[in-house]
Amino acid sequence: MPLDEGLALREVLLVINDAPYRSALGGALRSAGLRPIEVATPIAALDIVDQAPGVDLAVVDIDTLPKTLNAVAFARMMKVRKPTARLVLTVQHADDTAPLDERETELFQDIVFKGVDPAATAAGILRSLELGQR
Repeated sequence: MPLDEGLALREVLLVINDAPYRSALGGALRSAGLRPIEVATPIAALDIVDQAPGVDLAVVDIDTLPKTLNAVAFARMMKVRKPTARLVLTVQHADDTAPLDERETELFQDIVFKGVDPAATAAGILRSLELGQR
């Protein structure tokens, strides 16, 4: 799936604790023309945001590691650092967002279902990012 010109070679943070899935998703996004920065935890992602001023796209999985920042806390901290950042939340099931209130879901510009196939998830992320360019 070719990217809109405005997205080509943009850096995107992938904040997903499942290493094999994160790697496969990163490969699919790389093949589509993005430059994924793969990290396992929201804390590691925030360290990168602080050091890399060009990062303004982040994909964060709702299922982050226990005893660390959750996806909502990460989104809030990211928005403080980069108010115009585009955040995409990945979920495995529709009811994964049930514990989130409206203000929490509004932190994310989109919610993408994380399927078994990382390429399908990548396609959903790309569609979301392209819609955000319009």
